[in-house]
Amino acid sequence: MSQAGSSSPWPGWLRTDASPLDQAQVLTLLLLLSYGRERGFLFLEPVAVAVLFAGLIWPLLRKSVWFWFAVTGFVLIARIPEMLFMENHHYLIAYWCIALVACRLASANDPEPAIAQNARWLVGLAMVLAVVAKLRWGEFANGAFFEYLLLTEPRFDAFSQILAGVPEQVLQANRAARASLSASGTLGSVALAGRDQVALVAQLLSLWTLLIEAAVAFFFLLPQRPAWAQYLSGLRWWAAARHASLIGFAITTYAVVTVVGFAWILLILGLAHCRREEVAARTAYCAAFLLVLVYTLPWGAWLLPLLTG
Repeated sequence: MSQAGSSSPWPGWLRTDASPLDQAQVLTLLLLLSYGRERGFLFLEPVAVAVLFAGLIWPLLRKSVWFWFAVTGFVLIARIPEMLFMENHHYLIAYWCIALVACRLASANDPEPAIAQNARWLVGLAMVLAVVAKLRWGEFANGAFFEYLLLTEPRFDAFSQILAGVPEQVLQANRAARASLSASGTLGSVALAGRDQVALVAQLLSLWTLLIEAAVAFFFLLPQRPAWAQYLSGLRWWAAARHASLIGFAITTYAVVTVVGFAWILLILGLAHCRREEVAARTAYCAAFLLVLVYTLPWGAWLLPLLTG
């Protein structure tokens, strides 16, 4: 390492001369330590936590296929009982751990290119499947899905009140009606109050989600440098659009739907796909990773009195 690098005040994985793969691996360990423990997808948790912390402390461990084999085992064994019922991003986390092991076994001398390629495909395929599922599911395309969330889910209360002007009493009445329907034990339906107020917001959220997910799929699934991209400043423009689409998706979508695990794994995959010289993009991925955590603060509860007072 250069003299400048050795005197840098930043941890090795944060310096600009660190590899994108190592940065992504550190964030993966942080994801598993924080979000993974809360969601219970670590087998033999005390041992798993010790191994994950060891990987954070000793960089040489992060280069070992056996270390990632152990991490993958902790993740997979814990999720087998819930394989058919777990949330979508848990599959993506598992696939990423498997890729870290498989690419090291296949390319022991230089696994970074294979891992970067796998990260790109995981992002692209996840977005394609998400768009297809949403288009086939009519309730999402027509805005009904977000209407339901905006009118019944407590985590959307502040968003509904600030942007759509739905009174708190209406939201409470909708939840009471839903609870009554669930308690009755019979099939039926209830009319939700406030649908007209949230209709436009719900449709805009649905449209934006479909457009940004389609953009991410487009940029990540096409080749690294399509033949026609040379007319648009070539690789640099294409790579910038690819990173901007994914980071834009994460910082907009998860500001509303704060699913930390999903946001983090997508940002980790994007970071792993970066080239070493793409310092700005790598910094943006790390900043977005932290921003998603900030989103979990109760901003709505803090802002609502100020905006409605």
